[in-house]
Formats: sequence, C-alpha cells, structure tokens
Amino acid sequence: MPAFHKAWLESTVGIFNACSSRLCQTLDKTAGRVVNMEAMYNSVALDIIGKAVFNFDFQSVENTSPIIDAVYGLMQEAEHRSFFLLPYWKVPILGYEALGVGPLVERQQTFKAHISLINDSLDTLIKEALLTRSEEDIEALEARDYASLENASLLRFLVGVHSIHVYVNACIHTYIHTYIRISLFGDFLFFV
Repeated sequence: MPAFHKAWLESTVGIFNACSSRLCQTLDKTAGRVVNMEAMYNSVALDIIGKAVFNFDFQSVENTSPIIDAVYGLMQEAEHRSFFLLPYWKVPILGYEALGVGPLVERQQTFKAHISLINDSLDTLIKEALLTRSEEDIEALEARDYASLENASLLRFLVGVHSIHVYVNACIHTYIHTYIRISLFGDFLFFV
C-alpha cells in the first residue's frame, strides 16, 4: 500500500513515542499500586491507532469516554463471537433487527449501540478528512514533509490520493469505512 512509504512511517514513529511517553507518565503516577497492564496496553494501542489512522486522540491511557467504551465493547464482542459455538447473532430478531423487531439478546442491543456510535464517529472523521483534502498523486504524497503536517494520518493520506476514476470519489467513504472496520474489528463483525 502506498501509504506505508518511508516518510509516512518515520512520522508515525513520533506518534508511537508520544503515546508511549503518556503511558509511562500514567504508570509513574500509579507507583506502588496494582495496575491492569493488559488494559493499559490496550489503551496505548488504541491511542496510537487513533492518532496514526484517524488523527483522533482518544487519550484512553488517561481518560475514558463513550467511544472508548464502545471500542472495548466491540473487542469483547469479537472475543465472545470467536469462542461461542452457536452464532445466535446471525439469527433474525435474536441477533439483529428484522421485521422491525430485535435484537432481543441484550448483548446484541449493546453491540448495535456500540456500532452506531463508532460508525457516527468514523463518519465525522471521514467527512473532516474529505473537507480538508487536496488531491495529489502518489509521488507528491510521498514527497510531503509529514513531520510538519498537522494531520499526517492514514485516513488523510487515503482521501488525498488523486485518481482518474470517477467512481472513486463516489465510493471513497464506503471504502474507507469498510477498510477501517475490517482492519480494526475483523471480518466477522463487519458482516453482521
């Protein structure tokens, strides 16, 4: 993928360093107490993904918010689905809305709410990136000084790629949305 060229990767190292430093500062404040390191690693990973891909700072190492809870809820649902023998979430009315009824399973109601919140947030981030884009060819994007950009995210890069195909502009929102959901949450969450 052209986004993963040397200049962009080098700019991403700064994001890793900044997020890791915030994790270390937070851990320093908890000296002498028991800390759930799995949760802390998940939080720093979310912060890195948020900044590198969406130019969105979750600050999940220091704070919690509905979007963070929704992302963690989706990760828990992914784990649940990977181990559960019967895929009840694929059954109409039980797992998803059909004929104006459902989902009846409370866990799936929560999942639906989490998906809606994340989709709304993704839509907002994609719209912002599309509004500020300037189409360029791959060579121009690779020559950019990513360290000096306010938004050097992968999402910003994807919406800035110039294409001669008319359908790309019509499909870019769907493509990015699908790419992000499959990348973060796996195929089985997307095809529900």
